[in-house]
Amino acid sequence: MNRTKAIELLTDIISCSDRKNKLQGKEFYKTALKILKDENTSENELRILYRSFCGYLAHGDFTDVEYAKINLLVDHLES
Repeated sequence: MNRTKAIELLTDIISCSDRKNKLQGKEFYKTALKILKDENTSENELRILYRSFCGYLAHGDFTDVEYAKINLLVDHLES
């Protein structure tokens, strides 16, 4: 997994949500960012985060741009 790229994408998603005053996912994104920034995060925790984002993608309501960014983030978490 490329943590640096995942952190950059997630930071961008949070910024976009803040600019558009969107509440959906805001706390989830911030928690995910903390997990990614923590160097002591285990592989199991990263797998759980990946699964959480997959479920979030399946049930969330996103703009096309937001969906594309989250999809890229999932790709980075998967690898």
